[in-house]
Amino acid sequence: MLDLKTSFIVIVVQILCFEYCLSQFIVRPPISPLASNETPIPANYSIKYYSQLIDHFNYINNNQFRQRYVISTDHWCDGCPIFFYAGNEGDILLLARIHGFLWESAKQFRAMVVFLEHRYYGESVPFGKVDKNLTKIGYLSVDQALADFADFIQDIKTTIPGAQNSPVVVFGGSYGGMLSAAFRLKYPGLSVGAIAASAPVLGVEGLAKSCDAYSKLETKDFTEYSPNCSQTVRNSWEALFRIAGTADGRKWLTNEFKLCKELAAGEEIRIFQWLMVAWSHVAMVDYSNEANLFSELPAYPLREMCKHMTNPGADDRGLLSQVYEAANVFYNYKGLSKCNDLNPNGPVDPTAWGFQSCTDIVMPFCTNGKTDMIEPFGYDFKAYSDQCFSQYGVRPDPRKAMMLWEKQSLRRATNLIFSNGLRDPHSSNGVLDSLSDSVIALKISHGCHHEDLRPAGVNDTQELINVRNQEKQYMKQWIEEHYTTLNYFPNEWLN
Repeated sequence: MLDLKTSFIVIVVQILCFEYCLSQFIVRPPISPLASNETPIPANYSIKYYSQLIDHFNYINNNQFRQRYVISTDHWCDGCPIFFYAGNEGDILLLARIHGFLWESAKQFRAMVVFLEHRYYGESVPFGKVDKNLTKIGYLSVDQALADFADFIQDIKTTIPGAQNSPVVVFGGSYGGMLSAAFRLKYPGLSVGAIAASAPVLGVEGLAKSCDAYSKLETKDFTEYSPNCSQTVRNSWEALFRIAGTADGRKWLTNEFKLCKELAAGEEIRIFQWLMVAWSHVAMVDYSNEANLFSELPAYPLREMCKHMTNPGADDRGLLSQVYEAANVFYNYKGLSKCNDLNPNGPVDPTAWGFQSCTDIVMPFCTNGKTDMIEPFGYDFKAYSDQCFSQYGVRPDPRKAMMLWEKQSLRRATNLIFSNGLRDPHSSNGVLDSLSDSVIALKISHGCHHEDLRPAGVNDTQELINVRNQEKQYMKQWIEEHYTTLNYFPNEWLN
């Protein structure tokens, strides 16, 4: 039996990190990540760099780093709104490309659009390289990231002519949604409102009601397409461990899974991780339209996966052949990759998100194999803390996240929308009911991971369209209140 406890942090980091960590398992052809069938950034834009303080919270260290951002003023006029995306754990060009709602709404609102890259991700890395040395990575925190946003917003409003009176609306998805909500709490005067899409703010240590909420909803998504689909996954784990226990079995796995390197004894954990990432992420991104994230996906990719997993009673090799074909929908739908690289130190260094998962963003995760389809492994905070100390020299402090995102704190916010697609496993830890007249919850019963922030598509449900329209109505209200307060009204700011 595989000892999953020894790999707990690795597994949790890969499952709960979306935009950035996913790419470590995908071997892409040597092309720009923007060269895809999905429309690139639909506006004229510039890529610029802002000189950002490394440490906002003392007067000793004035060192700076280059923080990358994407900006477009295609539709903007003096005093018109600014749409600001709070960058999360990803390359800012990718984030700008997949969040089409901002670009599409910018034309209507005559808004400037800005995407600011999160420190320690993409090209915005203090000291030039992500390093486990605490004297370097120790400046990676939610508080520092929020201060980055605050400093940057104040700068563009004072340095861009005509922006002084522009109202700022903040957007964020997933961890970025958590940040946009926190920004409204910590810096309410710097924006007029925020949309926190698919933000699992109630899933952090100390606030999470259970550690298996994500895996239960993930399994429910599979089962709704077919009970055979989730049962095939459930039965495949023991088959994997049995086959990997022999040299002949490992050779078969190498060939069947088209691995780039021959599977060695004890490396079945890598196939386990590879499959876990596929199942957990496709449950998030089972969009009704084709998508291109780190790989091209068909519409309803989970449905396509389940077409390959129909016989949970098959023998060991039959089970694993089914799960491979299903996972291949996620990793290599277009067949561009010739082999699958299971190297956990792949093209993306997961150090930054791993560090955050050991400090600010500790999210309990467990499975039991009964109410979910995943091989059972438990969650123990002390063991998790010990692993964090072993890897990064830090121990989590859940109190900081609890104080920031507990409902009592969130109720004090104003002009804040929490949107959730209820098929997204992260919605199990989201704010699903309005907390006040000004902290609003919007739900999309058949929606997925921050689908409301994605570009409009031909297969969008009417419910999704309605939620986007509601969001725009709230945005309009916030902006009008800002102009009324200033007694300042730009000409034709709303098309």
